[in-house]
Amino acid sequence: MNSVSAPSEASSVRAEDAFDVAALAAWLRAHLADDSPSTLPAVRQFRGGASNLTYLLEYPDRDLILRRPPGGRRAEGAHDMAREYRVQTALRPHFDYAPATVALCEDEDVIGTPFYLMERLDGLISRKELPPEVDLAPERVRALCVNALDVLVQLHSVDPQAAGLTWMSKGPATSAAKSLAGPTGTARPGRGTSARSRR
Repeated sequence: MNSVSAPSEASSVRAEDAFDVAALAAWLRAHLADDSPSTLPAVRQFRGGASNLTYLLEYPDRDLILRRPPGGRRAEGAHDMAREYRVQTALRPHFDYAPATVALCEDEDVIGTPFYLMERLDGLISRKELPPEVDLAPERVRALCVNALDVLVQLHSVDPQAAGLTWMSKGPATSAAKSLAGPTGTARPGRGTSARSRR
């Protein structure tokens, strides 16, 4: 293959994860004004996502992604959609791979949980095994892995102060800072880090 296509992993919404699509559409009309889609979307659900649920909303002229926590009782502070929305919105001007956010709703009466919407970025969701239709030569697999690491480096290079994300930190003595800094205060080689917006 000369290019990598992005097959959609979204499928029918699981019965236990369904929500009122008409209520969502009404909320969007009330809050997005001229940018509100004029029709009901076709709704599909992405597999995986044990922490929060992710849906594909397909409109004639655009696709949106909806994120929401699972229904039922939730631990205090968990599944914080507002926090995820704020982090992603702040990252967008500094990190091209962060989708543009569209709207946040914290009113659980709309679809049963808080939720937020973002623009869809087309791409391949990397999992343990690549989809069978993505047949890559060994050198392209290596390039894919190197590119993934490069993107993580870009993400970790975002200046929290410039992005307005210093509210996430409790100061230089946080566990993240301790794990990154060795005895001399420099990053330790061979120790992985991850960026988590939960989200």
